[in-house]
Amino acid sequence: MEDGSNDYVLLLSLATREEAEVVAAAFRADGVDAFVERTNHLGMEWFYALALGGVRIFAPRSQAVESKQLIRERIEENANAFADERVAPRDRWKIWLLIAWLYGLPWLLMLIGSWSWPEDEKHHPLEWIGGVTRAPVLQR
Repeated sequence: MEDGSNDYVLLLSLATREEAEVVAAAFRADGVDAFVERTNHLGMEWFYALALGGVRIFAPRSQAVESKQLIRERIEENANAFADERVAPRDRWKIWLLIAWLYGLPWLLMLIGSWSWPEDEKHHPLEWIGGVTRAPVLQR
């Protein structure tokens, strides 16, 4: 008689327990005897889920080919299910505006403010960006 560990194969590894339970239920609805492993540690240490290999879904070895075909069919079936509700890349300007505000504005204010500095205290803008400035020459 074979060891019980060889009777099942790993089908999927997902990030959350909810996803895994839904996918396993879909497999069971299609006739595959799938089950979810590693759900006990997620109650207290959910942040370890991915480090421990995710929440894994197993199926009998005899149904492995059938279940992999079901995965492909589900992905193809749902690939364009809600195409009109996808987020378009039109909102990227907001991120660039935030980056410009957080990083560009202080540099711009420093550059404008440095116009009134005495000549011996001015630094080249590339020196500011690189973080390297020249040491002042001491007069003897």
